Parts: sequence; structure tokens; C-alpha cells
Amino acid sequence: MHGLIHLLIQHTSHTCVHLVNQQSIPAVSGIITLRDLKAGTYQVDWWDTYATTAPVLNTETMSVTDTMKLELPQPLATDIAVKI
Repeated sequence: MHGLIHLLIQHTSHTCVHLVNQQSIPAVSGIITLRDLKAGTYQVDWWDTYATTAPVLNTETMSVTDTMKLELPQPLATDIAVKI
């Protein structure tokens, strides 16, 4: 679809090796910066990529001029997706 942005944010320590060996995976926080966007208002949906029911974690509306800063909605121990 035209006008959509999809992101998959991967936690690089969340691997099969860590899971099979039952190793703890430290949660990480962070900010994702998107530049050169068209000025306007955007709906941001954060998705839990492992949820089987209610996968949308959070929805927010952001107004931007050309740069959007997305703060992770929670410290991540797995992966997360974003639809804008």
C-alpha cells in the first residue's frame, strides 16, 4: 500500500541458541529515528510479533515535520514490529 511504513525491530540476542540453551536475554531500550518523512500526522501501531491474540501493544498519533523519533514502548527481550 502506498503511504505505509513497516519496520521489524530485531533483538539481536534473541536467537535459537539462546532459547534452546535457556539463556536469559537482557531487555533493551532504544529510539528509532526516521528522517525525510512528509510533514503530517501519523498513526503508529506497535505489534507484538509473538502474540496469538491482541498483537497490537500500543497505538499513538504523532505529528512530524520531517523526522520521527520512535521510543520503544517497553524494554524488549524479543522482537517487535511497527506499522506507520
